Amino acid sequence: MLPSKREYAALWSARVGFTALLERLPQRPSLIVLNYHRIGNAEQTPYDPGTFSATATEFDQQISCLKKRFRLVTLEEAFSFAMGQVSLRHTCVLITFDDGYLDNYTQAFDILRAHGVQGVFFLPTYFIGTSHLPWWDVIAYIVKCSQQRQIRLEYPTKAVFDLDREDLHSVLRRILMFFKQPAVKDSQRFLWGLEEACGASRPGESAERCFLSWQEAQEMQNAGMAFGSHTHSHEILSKLPDEQQYEELVHSRQILENHLKGPSTCWRTRSALRILSRAARFPLCAVPAIVLLSPITAV
Repeated sequence: MLPSKREYAALWSARVGFTALLERLPQRPSLIVLNYHRIGNAEQTPYDPGTFSATATEFDQQISCLKKRFRLVTLEEAFSFAMGQVSLRHTCVLITFDDGYLDNYTQAFDILRAHGVQGVFFLPTYFIGTSHLPWWDVIAYIVKCSQQRQIRLEYPTKAVFDLDREDLHSVLRRILMFFKQPAVKDSQRFLWGLEEACGASRPGESAERCFLSWQEAQEMQNAGMAFGSHTHSHEILSKLPDEQQYEELVHSRQILENHLKGPSTCWRTRSALRILSRAARFPLCAVPAIVLLSPITAV
């Protein structure tokens, strides 16, 4: 089983550390896009620990380190480079966040503002201002609450996950990968089967709010942060027909523009770019020398 992005980051962190990794990056005019998700303590969440990119202290140290070595740019500046309107003279870095978790506001926002750095936050609009949970957090919650040491699934194929032979995080990663496979056409059927296999239920609607509110997003935007779309419901786009993928993207853009200032023309998925390009509604540009990295958690 391939490691997750965060696990790859942890491996690199253990070997060379954040500072040494930055020094190994190509020193030529280019744009490095650092992609974060959650900021906080992964061991304290009842949900998916794999979504945590760094603690608040680590994130603060990483931004300090980046500022000393690179020019940190805004989304507008990154667009100008991507569209060929300007040429870069140095290696630049754009800080981005996926999914719009509440800690992006309570933790990352204050750190970015204190450093005078813009973060770009890509929001799945269905979750903003609600207590809804995405599929990966629901799966993690059920597995963590499992009353069974062997989790036997029947859909989409038979599979057994043994908590006596593997640690919890390894089992969770494997079940998440099992869910992502194209054969899982019915997400709710998978979750019902997981609940039955674990003898545990998903969290109710009264669960604590895990995502930003629109008021918090507006406060962040007024302070200089930028926003883009991360689809509406954060379904796995490759599993959806083109028409439904397109609706996910356009609907999320409409909601963003209703709540935040200015047009939203930025999407944070490769599938989104392919669908919008095929729809001939949103032209794409050739973007050389852009590197997307997940952050390392150690400095």
